Amino acid sequence: MRTHLPTAQPNQSIQKGFAALEALAAAPGPMSTGELSAALKLDKSVTSRLLLTLHGLGYVDRLKRGLWRPHTALLALSLLGLKNSPLVQARPIMSSLIDRFKCIVALGTLWRDQVVYLYHSTNKETLTGFGHLFPAKESSIGLLLTQKDPPRHYLVTRDNGDISLAVPVRFRDTLFGLAIAGPPRVYKGEATIEVLEDAAKQIEALAMPK
Repeated sequence: MRTHLPTAQPNQSIQKGFAALEALAAAPGPMSTGELSAALKLDKSVTSRLLLTLHGLGYVDRLKRGLWRPHTALLALSLLGLKNSPLVQARPIMSSLIDRFKCIVALGTLWRDQVVYLYHSTNKETLTGFGHLFPAKESSIGLLLTQKDPPRHYLVTRDNGDISLAVPVRFRDTLFGLAIAGPPRVYKGEATIEVLEDAAKQIEALAMPK
């Protein structure tokens, strides 16, 4: 995802608060005050005040032994943001790709050095993967989006012969990647690229004013 900083002096307290939430959300498990302080490169007392404030607002939960983790208010905020996004309407488009290719279908964007997925599934009835993180350098979507000028498509062939094909999706001011991944049979060259590009255009159209 792109980071937009205003030309005016940014509010450092808000920046620190969001940095703390991002670090906690991305961590594999609860973090101590000291661990978070080191990750944010902040004084431990500053980090402690941030955590207590976020705890009071319901965004972080304090466990035993001084450990912290994201709490329900952060989940509610993310779900409300997704609910109000036209990207939710992309589900039928993703389902049609699953029907056609019978393989993994994914939609994601960059967050730092990782891809965060909105969808990642082989089952159109239970499209899953929202919020899943994966190293960008190991993902066709990540390899596509980390290019200075993203190409028309990016094809990865795994050691076992499986392929992963991604195309860019320009949704408002954020660049996403739409991908399919599976055995070699799913990739038929230009024909497959065109199907994926057509689906990307349908997703882009969701951002257009009604």
